[in-house]
Amino acid sequence: MNERGAFSDLATTRALSASPLGRLDRSLVTELVSGTVKRRLTLDWALGRWLPRGMAGTPPWARNILRLAAYQILYLDRIPASAACDTAVELAKKYAPRTAGLVNAVLRSLARNGRPDLPPFSADPVTHLALKHSHPPWLVQRWLRRWGREWTEALMEAANRPPPLAVRVNTLKREPREVAAEFKARGQEVRESGYAPEGLVVEGLSFLEDLPGLQAGHYVFQDEGSMVVSHALSPREQSLTVDACAGLGTKTTHLAQLNHNRGDILAVDRQPGRLRLLRRACARLGVTCVRSLAADARRLPDLVDDTPEFVLVDAPCSGLGVLRRRADARWKKNPRDLAVLPALQLELLEAAWALLPSGGVLVYSTCTVEPEENQEVVRELRDRHPDLVPEDLNSHLPRPLPRPEDRQQAAQGWLQLYPHVHGTDGFFIARLRKR
Repeated sequence: MNERGAFSDLATTRALSASPLGRLDRSLVTELVSGTVKRRLTLDWALGRWLPRGMAGTPPWARNILRLAAYQILYLDRIPASAACDTAVELAKKYAPRTAGLVNAVLRSLARNGRPDLPPFSADPVTHLALKHSHPPWLVQRWLRRWGREWTEALMEAANRPPPLAVRVNTLKREPREVAAEFKARGQEVRESGYAPEGLVVEGLSFLEDLPGLQAGHYVFQDEGSMVVSHALSPREQSLTVDACAGLGTKTTHLAQLNHNRGDILAVDRQPGRLRLLRRACARLGVTCVRSLAADARRLPDLVDDTPEFVLVDAPCSGLGVLRRRADARWKKNPRDLAVLPALQLELLEAAWALLPSGGVLVYSTCTVEPEENQEVVRELRDRHPDLVPEDLNSHLPRPLPRPEDRQQAAQGWLQLYPHVHGTDGFFIARLRKR
């Protein structure tokens, strides 16, 4: 996965879906893969001092075998170092026989000596934090410059922890208390979401489990921050709503749920394959008010004759707010993304704005924490359109935001959620009305 550029989360899910492993073993495999990928920078640094040619000069199979074992040695208490070493050597004999001796020697040295000392923060703050929390140095430098050490470390620590697993109960079929009771009967701990009444946070649950309620459309997996987005739009019954970047339809079906399946929702996405999955999701959830259109949302004014009252632009973005959920995302992003993406985001917003009549509402959302993609994009749109009015989000959210500073932000028409502050993914949400 590391060598070929595959998405580790998707590859792990595919492999485990065909595996006879039980729930606990599947959870361990998921942790090993996710942790090894997230901690790659630190693992390579710790291993590199025992490799004569460094990690770059080590064959690909051996690199990944070493990383996997090093993660167990340095980060997991429940697996003895000797067991991690022995397993790695057996894997090397199978997949890279010529490296088995090297793998054995390197891992025994690492187990004896542990992690090397970090360079002092005072001497090199970026390298210190990048190695300590295994984040790309360019990103550490950005965050340090904007927020300082304490906030940056807290955000990176949150990105390295497994995310809580939240579900959105489909109130077209079930009530949250009923679904909560079913999870509790399975032995799982459940708490209500602090942000959406239809949300539940479930401990001891895995994405990989074959759950009857999931297949029956009683709920979907959805982060709490993602649920806030649809509430920010709050489409009325019988209204036309356009979801301009619908993707797999998680927010689309939530919009249908909020308007009690009595509106008209047009789901737009460039990829027909995504829309096929969206239609399957609608069928499973009992959603009948959604129609789909395979198109580039930047061309919507030329393609949509009807006038929507509500438009959602959940735009393509750098995804730097969901690093805890996408193990390899931090290694696939680069500063060029932040130079290119705002132009695309503005094009999508301009197209959405052209669709709206006077009094129409646009919600813009991203899953990133970078101001170039968030506040600055909204500011540019506002500068271009004097008829744009930010609207107080507080009156559209079903539950009060917990922090006074969040409520003040929301009163100005926008909200930024952070994993280490709110327990959600990193989401930006803005609600804008046309005069």
